[in-house]
Amino acid sequence: MPTLSVGLMKPRTKLAVDSLIRRLLGATERFVGAEDVLTSEARGRRIGRLVHRLDRKHRLQTVVNLGIAFPELSDGERSRLAIRVYEHVGIVAASFLRTRRISQAELNLTETTGIEHVHEAFSYGKGALLTTAHFGNWERAGHWWSSNFSTLAAVARESNQSVVEEFATGIRKAAGVDVLYRGSDAREMIRRLRSNQALAILPDQNSDEVFVPFFGHPAGCANGPAKLHIKTGAAIVTGYCVRVGAGKYLNIAEPLIDPRGESDDVEGITREINSRLENIVRQYPEQYLWLHDRWRSARRRGLLG
Repeated sequence: MPTLSVGLMKPRTKLAVDSLIRRLLGATERFVGAEDVLTSEARGRRIGRLVHRLDRKHRLQTVVNLGIAFPELSDGERSRLAIRVYEHVGIVAASFLRTRRISQAELNLTETTGIEHVHEAFSYGKGALLTTAHFGNWERAGHWWSSNFSTLAAVARESNQSVVEEFATGIRKAAGVDVLYRGSDAREMIRRLRSNQALAILPDQNSDEVFVPFFGHPAGCANGPAKLHIKTGAAIVTGYCVRVGAGKYLNIAEPLIDPRGESDDVEGITREINSRLENIVRQYPEQYLWLHDRWRSARRRGLLG
């Protein structure tokens, strides 16, 4: 009897916890995602500073990463930059939580440069691999894209927390962004590209698929964009959504990588993607997600000096 009771309590407890998490997420969306963009960003920035103080593990990782990327900075400069990184993360989170309240008029305030490269990508009829990173406001980029072109499919890693994943996916769908998961949705990715649709990929987090330079040090990178390009011929468009002011963004699209699909060099293509990312991060270092252990695989393989 006691065993049966425990067995019955576990799913009930999970349902109760899931329900609580949903209510907390909803309350956070209403508070941080305030209708007014200035209020929302101010709240996001304050939360970022609070998390910076409380989140010792990722705070230290951020400073370590900044030391690898910018050895010329003093300890004090890296610490101050780390605070700005957390503030930016808070602002991006607040922007994401405002998604359902962002009007088309507000989205249209986003400036763009290099849009001709996007049109060129589609002119080949094989789809577009929109390759970006956890830089600037990547979620806003997807929202802008879907409102100006068509529904966008974004490739993501499946979260371990199903309730949080469900919540985030709901917001992304409200922005016109479909979420596809690495591995399980591979056929759907190829189908969309062969239908001349867009697929957004963020391959900048630690991986061990291929090692290429990032800020002068080997970094383990996902090779998905390069492999999909070689397999389907889809054009690779690197681009970023840079925050340039309160509620103001600039979408940057760069010239295509191997536009005619003549290369089968996975490492070379990934190297170019990383090089372009490094270039934009050097211009706006506080807008990159330095909280992630970017060089973990390289360190484990003894590649990080």
